[in-house]
Amino acid sequence: MKAQKSEKYDYITALASARKFHDVGKQYLDQWAKTGHLSATDAFVSATNYGLALELYLKSLLIMEGTTEIKGHHLDILFEKLSDDTKREITKAY
Repeated sequence: MKAQKSEKYDYITALASARKFHDVGKQYLDQWAKTGHLSATDAFVSATNYGLALELYLKSLLIMEGTTEIKGHHLDILFEKLSDDTKREITKAY
């Protein structure tokens, strides 16, 4: 997909932010993989960061597709707003 320029949103910053949230979430999963232990607080932080990362990844894709109104936090609704081609690629990859 070739990203479309947006006057309203910055998908580069959104992608960079998503990656940072993803990295923090992954740190806790790596800790669990090494030790077999993860506190309830650490599990919550990991899940929260993964959720934030997913939201920003989806919003970045929507921006890149040219969507001009990107609101909300429901991952399923954001996913449904993507083009059929993008949804198909995500589904195929994951």
